[in-house]
Amino acid sequence: MIKSIPGSPFRLVLLDLDNFKQINDMAGRETGDVLLTAIAIRLGQGVLPSCGTRLDGDEFSLILPEVQSPEVLSDLLKRMLSRLRAPCVHEGRNPDLRGSMGAAIFPLHGASRSALLRNADIALDDFGTVSLR
Repeated sequence: MIKSIPGSPFRLVLLDLDNFKQINDMAGRETGDVLLTAIAIRLGQGVLPSCGTRLDGDEFSLILPEVQSPEVLSDLLKRMLSRLRAPCVHEGRNPDLRGSMGAAIFPLHGASRSALLRNADIALDDFGTVSLR
């Protein structure tokens, strides 16, 4: 469980799996479910205490309450991407999974839920696509 002081800064990180629908359509929903489970597990391994959720079919969010600086956040995002790049072989297949990440800091990049999500989404678009394989 995450403990933080109400109103204290935190980071919202969005992860969008760019071609997940095609993988799901071509390889089947079982393979898609296995990939989503592997991604969720990897997001929770070796990162700071966080609270994560699946926002949409191919989009996840993480709240990181203890990231103190943009440099620490950048290093953390790089570690997360490194974990996600590990192969996820299922039934002899290693899908070409691609994704984007973006982050916003409360309250610097938004003091409301909608502003924070909007700015994290903008950062996600600015980040570009990275191969997660």
